[in-house]
Amino acid sequence: MIEASDIRLFGEACVLIDWEVEINPAIHNSVLLLEQCINSQFSKDVIETVPSYHSLAIFLKHHVDARKFIETIKEELVINDENFASSTRLITIPVCYDKAVAPDLEVVCSHCNLNSGELIKLHTAPIYKTYSLGFLPGFPYLGGLDSKLETPRLRKPREIVPKGSVAIGGMQTGIYPAGSPGGWNIIGRTPFSLFDIGRKQPSLLQPGDAVRFKEITKKQFASLARKVENGTYVVAMEVYHD
Repeated sequence: MIEASDIRLFGEACVLIDWEVEINPAIHNSVLLLEQCINSQFSKDVIETVPSYHSLAIFLKHHVDARKFIETIKEELVINDENFASSTRLITIPVCYDKAVAPDLEVVCSHCNLNSGELIKLHTAPIYKTYSLGFLPGFPYLGGLDSKLETPRLRKPREIVPKGSVAIGGMQTGIYPAGSPGGWNIIGRTPFSLFDIGRKQPSLLQPGDAVRFKEITKKQFASLARKVENGTYVVAMEVYHD
């Protein structure tokens, strides 16, 4: 485990633990390991833990003194990586890259000096890591984008980005779980519903999950969208060893 660099108060009832500021799978695994240990050993004190790329926010119950909690975890926390999951879920996300649902595809191609076939091949090749969820409920920030696809965000964000839009922003890729404003470059769309408050676990993806994109046609998109709508589509998941 990579040791954290700082632990501090973050408001009256939250503790924030920081690591070195970088997108690094080893650091993120340390974040997830610490989250697992905190939730296991101090569940009576914790409302929620929120992991990110290189930090862990711990929201405390009203009866807990945050300053004392910091001292307690420094003295009593036991890091046990023997039981830390060495594997995770690999979720395959179907994506239509047709220009009808990819208004920025040509912009990204031009910026990266690629044709659309090359862009799609590069975008579907990696296994991405889900580092964090935000700015919308269920929005996954995915690391592992090929550096050849890095593209600056739009100078002027759109007022509405359609639900399911797959986009690139800088060195990351992500998926809009709902229609919303957004400034990332839209290169495709998935028929999947990434966030559904009616599900036991509303967000399809969780920090630590692995993601793979699979190209589909417009016809396949329409067919899958109908299955998703009537609840007959089963998300493709498998065990992935990092």
